[in-house]
Amino acid sequence: MAVHQGLCNLAKTQIRLFDVQQNSRILQFASLSFDASIWEIVMSICSGARLGMGTAESLRPGPDLIELLQKQGITHVTLPPSALGTLTKPFNPPNLVFPRELVH
Repeated sequence: MAVHQGLCNLAKTQIRLFDVQQNSRILQFASLSFDASIWEIVMSICSGARLGMGTAESLRPGPDLIELLQKQGITHVTLPPSALGTLTKPFNPPNLVFPRELVH
């Protein structure tokens, strides 16, 4: 019999390391065709956090993504370096509140 505990262990570790709480909001940035989407989904389900989703347009790095992060009050997001780089000037409005955890 094969025991599959890796996903549970991954979720527990991420929740602890990233301090994910029931009131956290995690953005599902990764497409379902990427393994990172499982990370985002499982982390939210196992912690009781809210999983935020967006349209293809709202997930586009730059002003659209910044607006989505603000509107949904995202606290945790996993972004590739290319998307993370767009969250800096000139796109930052002065009142931008970044998520608590940025994983790249």
